[in-house]
Amino acid sequence: MPASLYESLVKEYLETEGYLVYNNLKLPTQQEIDIFAFSPKKDAIIGEVKGSNPSKKLMEETAKKN
Repeated sequence: MPASLYESLVKEYLETEGYLVYNNLKLPTQQEIDIFAFSPKKDAIIGEVKGSNPSKKLMEETAKKN
Protein backbone atom coordinates (compact mmCIF):
# COMPACT_ATOMS: atom_id res chain seq x y z
CA MET A 1 0.00 0.00 0.00
CA PRO A 2 1.43 3.43 -0.91
CA ALA A 3 2.30 5.80 1.93
CA SER A 4 -0.22 8.46 2.87
CA LEU A 5 0.51 12.11 2.17
CA TYR A 6 1.25 12.57 5.89
CA GLU A 7 3.75 9.69 5.88
CA SER A 8 5.42 11.02 2.73
CA LEU A 9 5.80 14.52 4.18
CA VAL A 10 7.13 13.26 7.50
CA LYS A 11 9.57 10.93 5.72
CA GLU A 12 10.84 13.77 3.53
CA TYR A 13 11.27 16.07 6.55
CA LEU A 14 13.11 13.45 8.61
CA GLU A 15 15.41 12.57 5.70
CA THR A 16 16.40 16.25 5.35
CA GLU A 17 17.23 16.22 9.07
CA GLY A 18 19.61 13.27 8.57
CA TYR A 19 17.36 10.42 9.74
CA LEU A 20 17.19 7.01 8.06
CA VAL A 21 13.46 6.43 7.54
CA TYR A 22 11.42 3.28 6.95
CA ASN A 23 7.69 3.23 6.18
CA ASN A 24 5.37 0.36 7.16
CA LEU A 25 8.00 -1.56 9.12
CA LYS A 26 6.69 -4.97 10.21
CA LEU A 27 7.96 -6.31 13.51
CA PRO A 28 8.33 -10.00 14.41
CA THR A 29 5.48 -9.52 16.92
CA GLN A 30 3.06 -8.91 14.00
CA GLN A 31 2.89 -5.21 14.88
CA GLU A 32 3.38 -2.64 12.17
CA ILE A 33 4.97 0.79 12.53
CA ASP A 34 3.87 3.43 10.00
CA ILE A 35 7.04 5.47 10.31
CA PHE A 36 10.31 4.36 11.89
CA ALA A 37 13.34 6.66 11.81
CA PHE A 38 16.68 6.77 13.53
CA SER A 39 19.71 9.02 13.52
CA PRO A 40 23.04 7.73 14.85
CA LYS A 41 24.40 11.30 14.86
CA LYS A 42 21.55 12.62 17.01
CA ASP A 43 21.26 9.42 19.05
CA ALA A 44 17.50 9.48 18.43
CA ILE A 45 14.74 7.10 17.35
CA ILE A 46 11.25 8.10 16.21
CA GLY A 47 8.37 5.66 15.77
CA GLU A 48 4.77 6.23 14.70
CA VAL A 49 2.59 3.20 15.44
CA LYS A 50 -0.20 2.36 13.02
CA GLY A 51 -3.50 3.87 14.12
CA SER A 52 -2.00 6.35 16.58
CA ASN A 53 -2.09 10.12 16.47
CA PRO A 54 0.93 12.00 15.14
CA SER A 55 3.57 12.90 17.69
CA LYS A 56 2.91 16.41 19.00
CA LYS A 57 6.62 17.19 19.20
CA LEU A 58 7.25 15.95 15.66
CA MET A 59 4.36 18.02 14.32
CA GLU A 60 5.65 21.12 16.16
CA GLU A 61 9.11 20.63 14.66
CA THR A 62 7.59 20.19 11.20
CA ALA A 63 5.55 23.39 11.63
CA LYS A 64 8.68 25.34 12.61
CA LYS A 65 10.40 24.23 9.39
CA ASN A 66 7.50 25.46 7.24
